[in-house]
Amino acid sequence: MHVDIKTTFLHGNLEDEVYMSRPEGYIEAGQEQKVCKLNKAIYGLKQAARAWHLKIGESLIKYGFEQSKADPCLFKFAKNGNPMYIIVYVDDLLIAGKEEDIRKMIKELEEEYELKNLGEVNYYSGINIERTKEENFALNQKNKIDEIVEKFNLKEAKPTNIPMDPKYLKQEGEDDLLPNNTQYRKAVGALLYIATVSRPDIAVAVNILSRRNEKPRERDWGECCETDNKISENNS
Repeated sequence: MHVDIKTTFLHGNLEDEVYMSRPEGYIEAGQEQKVCKLNKAIYGLKQAARAWHLKIGESLIKYGFEQSKADPCLFKFAKNGNPMYIIVYVDDLLIAGKEEDIRKMIKELEEEYELKNLGEVNYYSGINIERTKEENFALNQKNKIDEIVEKFNLKEAKPTNIPMDPKYLKQEGEDDLLPNNTQYRKAVGALLYIATVSRPDIAVAVNILSRRNEKPRERDWGECCETDNKISENNS
């Protein structure tokens, strides 16, 4: 289940003393030197994100959740053999568990925060989430991959079944260096993101391509395009 918390950064409590200039229109004659002391976080404050994370963490722990030591954004609740998990990403909460338990949890959150229940999650932080017939979840980045194909003009490129040509590793020499490495580095960076999040099958190819970031050759760019073609052919 996907839940969106409203005005998240206004809920956090500040640990430090923070002062700000008074807004225009609130300055009284003879008191121009006075400032405002913030009791709670506001948008634009550098401490706001941390303050909110501490606040939502306190709330979830109060409800019986335990914060993961491996990932501070993951909270786990286990009762009567029915585990429930919550992932916190700024103002978005992903809740996994039995539907009845999730609805009870959302009601408790509604007593403390204004929120919107977005229903079953199908898209989150650039990742498409699909439920399979076997009741598992499949993740893909089709939208992001399509964006990469568009950005690097690969619409007409011929798809390939493998992320890298085995013959590429045997190619030596630097007689075909690209005049500028900016485009190449951007493409490799985009592929690295895809490999990390949803396509581990291209990880080795991207690692090899990244070794040429400083002095990419025409053949490196061609191989980079081939890896792009691989994920565009099967981007699910």
